[in-house]
Amino acid sequence: MAISPSFEKLVGEVSTGFIHFSGHGEVNQPSSGRPVFAIDLVDQSLDPDTWAALVAAAHGKGNPFYFFNACDTGRSQMLGGFVQGWGPAVLAGGASGFIGGMWPLTDRAAAAFSTDFYGGISTRIKDGPVYLAEILQDVRREFYQTGDPTYLAYTFYGNANLRIVAQ
Repeated sequence: MAISPSFEKLVGEVSTGFIHFSGHGEVNQPSSGRPVFAIDLVDQSLDPDTWAALVAAAHGKGNPFYFFNACDTGRSQMLGGFVQGWGPAVLAGGASGFIGGMWPLTDRAAAAFSTDFYGGISTRIKDGPVYLAEILQDVRREFYQTGDPTYLAYTFYGNANLRIVAQ
């Protein structure tokens, strides 16, 4: 699969900070002939194996944090004796952490979740390092106000003690 040079450059040059993807994610049956996990880019789909090849060339340049705000990107499953999915693939590529949705997300709640997530970081970082897990916990509480299960759909892959610091 040929990937656009601009996307390769983005993945290869990022060293720190957050990379946010908002779009469509899918999970397919292994017998379907399609990648089990994929995200839709503007002109094609991207699967974790292709992702791994892209980031392998950039390995050692840093440890960005990835947030894939897309349906099913937080899911993983055992295939061929290995855990497959976006979370494991992104972490294996050297990421400091990954957030993805475990099931179909509603657009409005997904947008609100990410806005509240980044807003929580922005507000708290003024007082010093921020534990990412605390921000996630706070944003998930919005489920009690909205009743929308999208707020509970997000899963975090990484160190539970990961702290965000201002630079």
